Amino acid sequence: MKRIDHTSQRYGRLQVLSRAANAGKHVRWDCLCDCGERPTVSSTHLSSGHTTSCGCVRNEVTAARNHAGATHGMWETPEFQAWQSMLKRCYLKSNKRYADYGGRGIDVCKEWRDSFESFYAHIGPRPSAKHSLDRIRNAEGYKPGNIRWATESEQNNNRRSNVTAKVNGQELTAAQISQQYGLGHGTVVYRIKTGKSAAEIVAPSTRLSRRHDRNHIAQF
Repeated sequence: MKRIDHTSQRYGRLQVLSRAANAGKHVRWDCLCDCGERPTVSSTHLSSGHTTSCGCVRNEVTAARNHAGATHGMWETPEFQAWQSMLKRCYLKSNKRYADYGGRGIDVCKEWRDSFESFYAHIGPRPSAKHSLDRIRNAEGYKPGNIRWATESEQNNNRRSNVTAKVNGQELTAAQISQQYGLGHGTVVYRIKTGKSAAEIVAPSTRLSRRHDRNHIAQF
């Protein structure tokens, strides 16, 4: 029988990388699963469709079945969906947002990883459809005291890429300063990054200062 070369072929979640050592008479292949695991699978199991992942699909199905039988009865609620999405961002390497969460060390405290009920007891019901789960301190993970329900604008003001300055005793983002003082966002960012004082940051723009800012904002 002619041997099939599975190299570079995809079977479900598995991408075949290269030939592995035989197990007796069984030809085997080293594979990469979408979740990041690297299982070794027999040629027969690949060709027959018997194996299409490292086992993560089975685990997900089992978890879904367990959730469906859970006593909290909330598996179709936005709170439960937020909990699931939180776990996927932090631990599922195939998730499109993993790089910004699990990939940079953001994790979920063990109590909440193991229990939706504990998570819900802390966060409570979502206030409205405009709210979603947000971390208060972006450098830290999902844990008691560091999560909240927040609107999109509140989350935008909390992004780790935001430029901030202390004005009248308050730490404000460039977007908040721009809105409160009627200034261009680029102008505020330029003033903060060039070390202007709080008074200079919120000073009304004159025709001369607007021209000067426009000539230098691009570099920021």
